[in-house]
Amino acid sequence: MNDFNPPQRASASEDEIDLGKLFLNLVEVVERNARLLLTALAIGVVVGYLYHLRAKTVYESSLVASSRLLTSIRVERLVSVLNKLAGERNDTLLAKAMNVGVPVAAQLASIEASSIKEVKEGKESTVRVGEKAATMDDNVFEVAVRTYDNRVVDTLQKGILHYLRHNDFVEKRVAIQKQNLEILQGRVQEEEKKLDSLRFLLSRLISRTGADNSTTLMTDPGSVNKDLMALYEKELYIREELLLIDDIQVIQNFTPFSRPAGPTLWKTIAVSTGVFLGAGLLILLVVETRRGVKRMRSRLQPGKTPAYASV
Repeated sequence: MNDFNPPQRASASEDEIDLGKLFLNLVEVVERNARLLLTALAIGVVVGYLYHLRAKTVYESSLVASSRLLTSIRVERLVSVLNKLAGERNDTLLAKAMNVGVPVAAQLASIEASSIKEVKEGKESTVRVGEKAATMDDNVFEVAVRTYDNRVVDTLQKGILHYLRHNDFVEKRVAIQKQNLEILQGRVQEEEKKLDSLRFLLSRLISRTGADNSTTLMTDPGSVNKDLMALYEKELYIREELLLIDDIQVIQNFTPFSRPAGPTLWKTIAVSTGVFLGAGLLILLVVETRRGVKRMRSRLQPGKTPAYASV
């Protein structure tokens, strides 16, 4: 067993020497190419800074809304068309779709829509944003925008809502719903007039016959009043539905935040420096590889015996 200990120690010592040589070689390579690496680093910093000066500042904001007709998936698909137009910088069609000016459309960098999951509260499921709430009978969604100018978010909100409200799917169903509600409202008003006339006749009959008269009334005036109040409540509900028939209800408006979302100076410089430093290391690798190949060729020139030939 003891005969094998010296070779193991020698092998470990050789490994340490090899690692030491490797480290020294790396240090020598860096020292030889220090100017190249420093130049790449400096160029990366300068390019990153100049790019930051020329890059457009981007602001982020979002709105939350609900719809009874448009599902979140439909909203996402409709909004994706706007995002594609913004990505292509087709500001003319983008402005036409949202019914806004071309300068406003040009400030839209990107737009995305996503669904908001409900928060269950007993039997009723609601989504709460701040102090407002929307029942999950409606489809609640969020629209997030990135703009180059935070002053246009109010105009963009009107344009986005106009775009969502004025598509064939929504317009047809809103028209049908409005027609049905108006028909129902007319019938309710007719019933109100009939019950009101009946109540008036009953009150006159009671006043003529007197409270102690033995005549029995087939209709209770109290039930007439109760039915009439129920119709009034139904009419109020129909009026509310007609007022909210535009379908898209905003829960949270766009907020014009003053702090940009990007690009930040340090992040831009870091990315640029990393790119140029990586390019410098690649050049360094090519240079050192060529140097190593030349060194090997010089050792193997004709007239010189390779080291392995004597073995």
